[in-house]
Amino acid sequence: METREELLNMVKSSRVIINNVDIRDLLSAPTQEQLDCPYCHKGKHVYICENTYLEITPGETRVCKKRVIDYEEWQIGAVKFDYCPMCGRKLGDE
Repeated sequence: METREELLNMVKSSRVIINNVDIRDLLSAPTQEQLDCPYCHKGKHVYICENTYLEITPGETRVCKKRVIDYEEWQIGAVKFDYCPMCGRKLGDE
């Protein structure tokens, strides 16, 4: 998959006129930052406050709290995000 930056460089170097459909496709392409996002691709937790974090998955995002008394996390809620809160990539677009 080509990144948005690669597509923009191709358009700049070719000096061609592009139409609205091409512009929409170009802007919907993921950026390199979005492809490398450790939060939505690699499962890195987004810490809200001490011991409380978001665990992002394409289906839902869990709100978890790490308990002091044992090693298990405690899920205190879930929320559905359409976009990664860290990089802005549309979740579910793999």
